[in-house]
Amino acid sequence: MSREDRLAYLVSQLGSDERYAIGSRRFPGYVTSDDAVAIAEALADEFDEGCAERAALAQAQGMQMACSAGCNGCCTIVVVVYLPEALHIARWLDE
Repeated sequence: MSREDRLAYLVSQLGSDERYAIGSRRFPGYVTSDDAVAIAEALADEFDEGCAERAALAQAQGMQMACSAGCNGCCTIVVVVYLPEALHIARWLDE
């Protein structure tokens, strides 16, 4: 099984029961920290693509988004970061 296929399978399995996400049920499989970082990175990429598409749609309607890449306007609120996201950020900062 390729790495991409393994990650797709893990995401499918992790998404199969919402209790895995909220911590009320333990995931029966094994997820390495590398797998978790790769999944978090892929989700971040999808999120960024969605934000870019939203901004393009707003611009097409003559509107402008209040925030943009690098904006820190909402940094005064508490932000929850899951371990895979924290590992991804730490690896990025270490580059």
